[in-house]
Amino acid sequence: MLSFLLVLLAFAYAGLIASTVQAWQRMPVTPPAPAVPLFFSIVIPARNEALRIGGCLQSILDGSYPAHLYEIIVVDDHSDDHTAHVVERYATRGVRLIHPQNALEGKKNALLSGIQQAHGAWVVTTDADCSLPEHWLALLSAATQSIGVVAVAGPVLFSPTHNLLERFQALDFIGMMLVTGAGIGSGKLHLGNGAHLAFSKRAFEQVGGYAGNTQYAGGDDVFLLQKLGAAFPGGIRFLKNKDAAVWTPPTTTWSDFLQQRLRWGTKNAALPQWRAKYTALVVWSYCWSLLLVPVLAFGYPHYTTLALVLWLVKLVADYYLLAAGCRFFGQQRLMRSFLASQVLHVVYIAGVGTAGLLVRKYWWKGRKVR
Repeated sequence: MLSFLLVLLAFAYAGLIASTVQAWQRMPVTPPAPAVPLFFSIVIPARNEALRIGGCLQSILDGSYPAHLYEIIVVDDHSDDHTAHVVERYATRGVRLIHPQNALEGKKNALLSGIQQAHGAWVVTTDADCSLPEHWLALLSAATQSIGVVAVAGPVLFSPTHNLLERFQALDFIGMMLVTGAGIGSGKLHLGNGAHLAFSKRAFEQVGGYAGNTQYAGGDDVFLLQKLGAAFPGGIRFLKNKDAAVWTPPTTTWSDFLQQRLRWGTKNAALPQWRAKYTALVVWSYCWSLLLVPVLAFGYPHYTTLALVLWLVKLVADYYLLAAGCRFFGQQRLMRSFLASQVLHVVYIAGVGTAGLLVRKYWWKGRKVR
């Protein structure tokens, strides 16, 4: 009976991967030229980013989009370094530095403070440690042109990748980009990343913004997209264009990596879309089976074949997914770390996925949050 259930789980996992790649491949690439340029309000929450915020701002200012068609608002989220001082250097370039209008801390509060002061009908969010590509805003504008679009999620990739931890994060995120794009393209799953997200300010206000999930430090992106997807069916788009990829640095230590992923994982159980919960459950359960069945095989040798089959399914399915993503984004070199990353992925999903259900507080940028 156990073997039968585990085989079913393997089929469910392989089915998720296969449907993801097929949906991704059916999605058209977003064309580079917008029909009508839009005015964007770029909101960047920043906490203790003195070393990186300058590079982020410079990459936006060096872009191809006309300067009169966007504004940049940096919200200093109670930094205790020189973030504000660095941002102030860009005041002559039109960059506005603001502080939250209340004493509340956290990314959602910082974002909301910036959105409330935004002049544009469309808000774009990114992170203070990101590097934005030259034609980023033009491609976002192109993705908003269809009638009824209220939000656009775009690709986010990791760089640099000097060691196994960094290459693992890069591969993991490429897989997530395909899951994100395929889910939005099929209309079945609304995921996204706040480092590359655009949305109508009016639609944001209509769904109540971040209300209803402010108890979570993370999830400003996914909770909002799922609310918008429910309120505006068919109104979410994914910006499928490799030249639109926003680059962000990976964490450099295992401790920081675990803290980051715990912050992301604590919101999973609260996601409103049942498909998101189903996907997370299948992946988490399957990774646990890959760890436990080989252990069972030591005492019950007939489980050896099952363990090999389960691992083979994982390797083939994930290779199919990641190879497709690496080809699209021009990151084929990352596949050299595929096998080692697979072992890390199984341990990471099983361990952090479980910890995310149990741990309610963690450290992020010098403060303990939930």
